[in-house]
Amino acid sequence: MDPQTAKYIIDHYLGLLSFEERGPIQMTLAAYLGASLDLSNPINTQPNPIATKFYRKNGWLSDDQDSSDMLKMGQDQFYILIASKLKERYESEIFINNCPKCGKLCRTPLAKQCRYCVYDWH
Repeated sequence: MDPQTAKYIIDHYLGLLSFEERGPIQMTLAAYLGASLDLSNPINTQPNPIATKFYRKNGWLSDDQDSSDMLKMGQDQFYILIASKLKERYESEIFINNCPKCGKLCRTPLAKQCRYCVYDWH
């Protein structure tokens, strides 16, 4: 699974998980979203240590081993791992919306216009 598809699944289908299952995942996502911007590498793969400390202090990120392991694996690998688990468990409920003309991934499951080739199938 490529990182773009993994992010699409997480963005649109993370709600399929129970609240208890989503907790550590959302905490780890929060750490990555608070990552510092590295202009030499626009796709940041490491969490911002200042944001991570802030999230832990406020209880938004736990100190358990699972969260630590997820933070160490890198953002793309983390997204792919979570999306793969979601797709495996909820395959019948996850719709990957690809453009019927060019086959590339659309922005949302309900999109009716391709952002790449601008094909419209309304």
